[in-house]
Amino acid sequence: MKHAKFWLVMAVIVAISVIATAGLVLICASSYGEFMQVLPRVVAAWVLIFACMGVGYWWEYALSHTYHTGADDQGR
Repeated sequence: MKHAKFWLVMAVIVAISVIATAGLVLICASSYGEFMQVLPRVVAAWVLIFACMGVGYWWEYALSHTYHTGADDQGR
């Protein structure tokens, strides 16, 4: 269940990002020059979003593959 919740959160983040990107481009880019001014911010936002998703994926992977042996920290 924990994995499903994680992927649901990731899907919501991507959906919000796509909608926000489309809205930003439609609102701010009424001309090509304005679009070129907005584009670096959009790219930076997407890089940040995917970096956060990568950290989230790594964190989920690390948590799901840690200490399933039943042993405590001392190895007993």
